[in-house]
Amino acid sequence: MKEAEGGRLVRLGVAGLPMAGKSTIMQAAAAWARIGVTGAGAAGKGAAARGAPAPGSATPGRTGGAAMVVARIPDARLDWLAELHHPQKVTHATVEWIELDKLEPARIEAVHRLDALALVVRAFDPEQAHVPHPAGSVDPVRDFEQLWQDWILMDWTQVQSRIDRLRSAPSVPKAQRRDVERELEVLARCLQALEAGKPLGLAELSADERALLQGYSLVTFRPVVVAVNVDDSQAASGEFPGREALRQAAQGRAEAIVPVAGRLELELAELDADSRQAFLADLGLSTPVGVERLGEAAYRACGFISFLTAGEDEVRAWTITRGTPAREAAGKIHSDIARGFIRAEVVAFEDLRRAGSLAKARETGLLRLEGKDYVVQDGDVIEFRFNV
Repeated sequence: MKEAEGGRLVRLGVAGLPMAGKSTIMQAAAAWARIGVTGAGAAGKGAAARGAPAPGSATPGRTGGAAMVVARIPDARLDWLAELHHPQKVTHATVEWIELDKLEPARIEAVHRLDALALVVRAFDPEQAHVPHPAGSVDPVRDFEQLWQDWILMDWTQVQSRIDRLRSAPSVPKAQRRDVERELEVLARCLQALEAGKPLGLAELSADERALLQGYSLVTFRPVVVAVNVDDSQAASGEFPGREALRQAAQGRAEAIVPVAGRLELELAELDADSRQAFLADLGLSTPVGVERLGEAAYRACGFISFLTAGEDEVRAWTITRGTPAREAAGKIHSDIARGFIRAEVVAFEDLRRAGSLAKARETGLLRLEGKDYVVQDGDVIEFRFNV
């Protein structure tokens, strides 16, 4: 996937069949964004008291819900660092949720701007006492399979149309023939994969060939996480109809399955902090709640990780792709840091927590000096040295 720039949002498209609860989940995500990551915690309250910016934002949707939500990724490491440094500001990695009312061939032109997709299936109200299912019964596996078949067909149609256009072009300038032939060869293999029922994310393509497909709005080329919309009792027990069958069906097609109690989580977010924690305890639930874990799962599914910076001014998670070298990571903070890079002072978060402070980590040899080619790891706490 496209690498995130410092401050750039990871974009998650939310899709599902009618009556799956997409709008409710979006509203819950917006509500939890407003109260902050986990909705509780001393570090979060302290940051808010010191004038930290709002934790997230939501744009009103077409049906009273949220068509777009910007929400932070829960990260207990930032909470710990905030307790250590008492910063003026705490900045989490963020995900932008975008509700896709109806994902169909005529409306998929914006998919190329998405980093991942959340496929919402319904497990709540199996007797349909309150919300009738369009298919006449609640079956998460059936809905999952239907959506996947629809997506594969949409991608097949798009790939076949592109092949037809390239082949029917009256003439191709000599300088472009090689590129066109290469594109046709890649598209032919994509078509073969789709006809075998294989998502394009699993197609045998090189990094360069994958880059070639980035500009297409190919649905099955994006990482997918499954959001199972559950009711209160299903959330508390961790069980829902078809759970094991869904796990098996999702193998190779989805990076994670996350139960989300959309209605319950929306109601909880509207309570004051003490009442919210009491209700969570009564239900046997904990934070982060499902909508927060869904955003985190999408973040990981895209291959994104976070390195951390910490000081009195700010504690912050910076989004990079896995495998990013230190000098490139430094550029996420500022281009001058990358240009004048000297070295990175690095300590793994868990080593820092065991040491108790940066000074102790330095004394015990846990703090390392790394060069520009060091591959940054998730949770590395880094201070860059540079000269410009």
